[in-house]
Amino acid sequence: MKKYSIHELQVLFDILNGADVNALLFERDHWIYMVLDASVTGLPCCFDCHMDSQGIERRTLRLNLKAIDKSKLVQSGKAVRLIRAKEYWEKWEEAGKPNRGFFAEMYLAERFHATFTEKGLPFWKGGDLIIGGTQHVQVKWETGTVCMIDNLLRKANKEQKQAARA
Repeated sequence: MKKYSIHELQVLFDILNGADVNALLFERDHWIYMVLDASVTGLPCCFDCHMDSQGIERRTLRLNLKAIDKSKLVQSGKAVRLIRAKEYWEKWEEAGKPNRGFFAEMYLAERFHATFTEKGLPFWKGGDLIIGGTQHVQVKWETGTVCMIDNLLRKANKEQKQAARA
């Protein structure tokens, strides 16, 4: 099996991503920021591995923003301040301390009057939220999983086979 670099997997994800835009949320200097970008390519990522509930090892591509990366995003003007971190984390506690990525989705849905897409929707079919009735948004927390590598490669292989038949 071919070994893929982080960059190659990011490019593949961008090609197959069914969302119109990615919303990346992160904390810096007592604020929660958001960056909207059509691409995850170039964002700091790492490989990760975990066991799922059935004991199966799952390889993932995970965001890996460090302080310097956050600083660059803020200084470049790409990042927009959303809310004071203290207020954000109070809301998180009130919500029962859910998964941070899911809470980021909940917060953006409330703030922008978005609707959730169906639970478990594969990334190639759309985003986590729909804003304005049409805009599919994939939401990621600063250390969130971009995708499960096996799912990404399986979908890419399926697309490649379909293209070869055409």
